[in-house]
Amino acid sequence: MNKIDVTKWEAFTIEDLFDKCELKYKKEKFNKASDISITRTEEFNLPLVNAKHFNNGIMYYGRSSDFESESMTIDIVSDGAASTGDVYAQPQETGVLYNAYLIKPKFEPTENILLYFSTVIQTSIKENILKYYYLLLMRTPLILNIWNLTWKILCKILKRKLKTYKRLTNKNIKLR
Repeated sequence: MNKIDVTKWEAFTIEDLFDKCELKYKKEKFNKASDISITRTEEFNLPLVNAKHFNNGIMYYGRSSDFESESMTIDIVSDGAASTGDVYAQPQETGVLYNAYLIKPKFEPTENILLYFSTVIQTSIKENILKYYYLLLMRTPLILNIWNLTWKILCKILKRKLKTYKRLTNKNIKLR
């Protein structure tokens, strides 16, 4: 197993590297019964993040014409008993329904980089929160928690996320 030299790594906060996406519903009124679907269709083609444990944080789909969206983001679940603190890479166009938000890197990431950061962020916050508010989360230093991860544990988590991601997107990504 390769080792990563972390001796020159410095502490950082999420807000050093990411901006919160302020995505909105475009129509005047939202009707859950008619504006979203649990099944992805040609009409309901936009994945929407919310308080969802598993399935990459996606429970519903909306019309891309009804929701603002971003791609190459990370989804952080901010409510839900089991799902609070779940973090998922969302490389595809994604909107926000509720109880979650998206953060976008201030740099051009690859899908593997999104998977890596989603794993680091989740590992850093999941154990320590019941509810994580945006301002507190964005200022949470991650470097000490990264050092506590062994390369073996990180690879195991990344492989599990890759398996889910591959199932959802039909893309095959390999760790180098």
